[in-house]
Amino acid sequence: MPIDPNITVPIVFQNTPLAQVWYDAYIEFVGDTELALAAVQSHPEYDTYFPGNRREDGSIRWEEGIYRSIEESYASSISSYGMSPGLFQAKFGGMIAQGVSPDEFAARMDNLYTRIVDAIPQIAEWFAREHGIDATMGGIMASFMDKDVADSIINKEITMAEIGGEAASRGFQVVAEMADMLFEAGVDDRSQARQLFASAEAAIPVLNVLASRHADPDDDFDLNEFVESEVLRDPAQRRRIQRLLAVERSTFAQGTGQAAAFGFDRSGRRSGLEVR
Repeated sequence: MPIDPNITVPIVFQNTPLAQVWYDAYIEFVGDTELALAAVQSHPEYDTYFPGNRREDGSIRWEEGIYRSIEESYASSISSYGMSPGLFQAKFGGMIAQGVSPDEFAARMDNLYTRIVDAIPQIAEWFAREHGIDATMGGIMASFMDKDVADSIINKEITMAEIGGEAASRGFQVVAEMADMLFEAGVDDRSQARQLFASAEAAIPVLNVLASRHADPDDDFDLNEFVESEVLRDPAQRRRIQRLLAVERSTFAQGTGQAAAFGFDRSGRRSGLEVR
């Protein structure tokens, strides 16, 4: 039946088919608003207009007005970064179902912007390449809106991007498997990654030359081997480095080597590579 203009349908249902459902139930149940609401919440169209608000057991997560306010908070956070909320509207229901609060979402966006988008470009580029997305705030944010994961997992993925980006800024290519391994081994923030790859940039050319010069069984030295020694503390790689440096010190002391060109001072100590 047509809706009587003298009966006010809740604003959250207006301009949707649910308005008619509410009104019909309201009339049927002689003005009982609770039964009218129950009729709306049990209607198949409810999930179209309030996606993610129904739990698996059929109960409702949020009163509909609160649901809309959560959506508005998500939209406000998105707008604050100059993006159109309409591009992400379809993902809001999934976040509500995952229990992502407005404050959590705002903090997540700020973290993404600070650590990926507003950092060195290699970090966003690495993340985008590994995840097959656009290296933009919108693309990166959307990839996390799809994730039903804890913030600890999101933090790990951001840190892995920082590891990959810092490596790229020093000319190294680090795949996701290595970034994951480094994170698990304790390289769990950007400053540690920056320090690691700065050391690698300085040390690997030295060690590569020494491996070639001193008849090392493996006549080159690469990032994987450096990581094995300096991060994983592999005894074999550490002994190998110590042997190469010892041979070079001996050659330098005899006046026949060129150790100074590779990071040694006149006392034979390394000035650019430390083996603990």
